[in-house]
Amino acid sequence: MNKEILTETEKKLWIELLKYYQDNGYMPLRIELARLLSTKSKKISPQLIQYWLRGLEAKGWIELHSLKKRGIKLV
Repeated sequence: MNKEILTETEKKLWIELLKYYQDNGYMPLRIELARLLSTKSKKISPQLIQYWLRGLEAKGWIELHSLKKRGIKLV
């Protein structure tokens, strides 16, 4: 399956997923991703992270497994 081009936000999320996995050996929780991508002036919610993750999944970059806490798989 061909992967579609990512938006800037999706690229940032993808990079954070890769870094987190490389550093820890497992995928982050959505709340952890929200904290990683938030700034002092812009707070990001886990719900927004989930929205972006669905975008990455639709474009073929990840697989989501909703029954698992850390249910993100890099493709």
